[in-house]
Order: sequence, then C-alpha cells, then structure tokens
Amino acid sequence: MSEFFAMDGVQRQQRFGVTQKEDEAIKELDLQQYFDLYEKLEVEGVEIITLYSPCYPASLNTNLVIGTEKDSRPLILYCAGNTKILNNSCASIVGSREASEESLKFTANVAERLTAEGTVIACGYAKGVDKQAFDSSIESEGQSIVVLLREF
Repeated sequence: MSEFFAMDGVQRQQRFGVTQKEDEAIKELDLQQYFDLYEKLEVEGVEIITLYSPCYPASLNTNLVIGTEKDSRPLILYCAGNTKILNNSCASIVGSREASEESLKFTANVAERLTAEGTVIACGYAKGVDKQAFDSSIESEGQSIVVLLREF
C-alpha cells in the first residue's frame, strides 16, 4: 500500500492506470490518517482491496461503469473472510425490508437452488429479503458476500 503512495504520478499512471485527475486527488490526501486506519484494520483481520489491486474483482470492472466521470466502481473494498470468492460465479439478491412471508419463502428457495449450483450469493444485510438470502445461503452450506455501502 505504501509503495503506491511513494510512487510519482507517472509511475502510478503507468503501473496502475491512474488517471491524471485521480493522481491530483491522491496528492491532496492526508496520508497519515489512511495509514493509521490501514494498520488498525489489518490488526482486526480486515483486508483492503483497492481499485488498482490485482485482487480487485474482475466482475466489478466488467459490470460497472468505468473510465468516465460516472465511474461507479468502489475505490476500496474492506473485506473479512475468504476474499477468493469475490471472483467466483455470483448472483445478487436484494429486495424489500418489509417483505411478505411469500416473498421470503421465494427468496429462500432461490438462494438455496443457486447455492446448490455453487453460486455465491451477494446481498445486503438489511432485514427482509437481503437477510433471508444470506441466511439461506449459509444454512445451505454455501458462500455469501455481504455488501455494505458507505457514501461519502
């Protein structure tokens, strides 16, 4: 991580594909606060994957808008658990927090079937459909990714 910040703008652009605009924003950062946070999270077992990391999920580069003013890829992923599943076949299940019993049963059925096929379930962790998808995946001995979004 510190290697990235130690590079000059040209090196970051060549090695990681950082745009000039992104590099200008990097130069304005108070890096010490980020290094302190990085060390704290590392002690707690949280892995940090940046947009320019070779571990960054290819599906996010493929499926989200890139290279424009509206680039929607998350710059940083904070991960706990098995990060290798970030590149597995995945299906997202999200829905109402106030889901009906019928909707929750349907969600459980879909999550169980996908899990049986080896598909990773990606969901939020809010009550309702999201939580049902997560619980059903885990109960079926599958794998799940919980996505929590923080807007800045």
